[in-house]
Amino acid sequence: MSDAAVELVGLSKSFGPVTAVDHVDLRIEQGEFFSMLGPSGSGKTTVLRMVAGFEQPTSGRVHLGGTDVTDRPPFARDVNTVFQDYALFPHMDVLTNVEYGLRVKKVLRAERRERAMAALESVQLGPLAARRPTQLSGGQRQRVALARALVNRPQVLLLDEPLGALDLKLRRAMQLELKQIQREVGVTFVFVTHDQEEALTMSDRIAVFSDGRIEQVATPAELYERPATPFVAGFVGTSNLLDGDAARALLGRTGSFSIRPEKIHLDPDAAPGQRTARGTVSDVVYLGSVNHYLVALDAGPTVTVLRQNLHGTTDQAMARRGETVTVGWADEHVIDLSDHPTEKEKP
Repeated sequence: MSDAAVELVGLSKSFGPVTAVDHVDLRIEQGEFFSMLGPSGSGKTTVLRMVAGFEQPTSGRVHLGGTDVTDRPPFARDVNTVFQDYALFPHMDVLTNVEYGLRVKKVLRAERRERAMAALESVQLGPLAARRPTQLSGGQRQRVALARALVNRPQVLLLDEPLGALDLKLRRAMQLELKQIQREVGVTFVFVTHDQEEALTMSDRIAVFSDGRIEQVATPAELYERPATPFVAGFVGTSNLLDGDAARALLGRTGSFSIRPEKIHLDPDAAPGQRTARGTVSDVVYLGSVNHYLVALDAGPTVTVLRQNLHGTTDQAMARRGETVTVGWADEHVIDLSDHPTEKEKP
């Protein structure tokens, strides 16, 4: 029997004529921080709900720790879920919120208080145990919800876009905190998000979903550096996709290819193994530490070139709109998207 924390076998879910999840096979190891990434409607949240037991599969099986739990109700599965809406009880203090699940399980008062305080300490909220949720910041409420889920010592913690309600700065801070907490407690985290930066920042591995199926499962670095499909290349980070006549003209090859914006250089020095192309700067997008130059190439496509603001001024960068330029890239940085079998193509 598999000892994976979560294993999905041929999992499918249909809502009438709509297939939300289409024959998903997935294995998540013990202690992993695993993310399911994809746009709205890609099937990732439906998969999470089937793991939690909130949705029943149309076909396929769900295994937790080697046990088939497909037909078990949510309360009989060793998982807890943290939602975007933390659903804290406003009339209870933080400590009582955290120990509520233990109270339902009829854990003795002394033990549940001890365990609830330990869970609060693990998320650095011990001193705030007596406060009400309305007296906490958004990030603190998020950590209370996390402590409430962890206090039950689940085998797997499911997180359904729990950072979505936070502002950008707090969300980035909580990404690092969440990963640190996961390392310390050692529980398997299954995290659902549509934000590729979140997934890249926190995950050990990521499954990219599209149209109810998995496009690719890989580490963050593998996903970014070696995307398996045009969808993954375009969804994870920014990518310049070249195919058809453009690929033949610029690369001398047929097929589908990707080049990341940071791998393309403006005004490059001539070097062996480097290709160049002429074009016109159609726009410059200022992003603080970097600028994105949109260059309409004479060969047809428009490519995005990322350049750090190390020299010159923003005005000088903006003044390059309409300028004729040369861009260059190394052959080794061209990703052949037909090189790797996708999850959809695997038997």
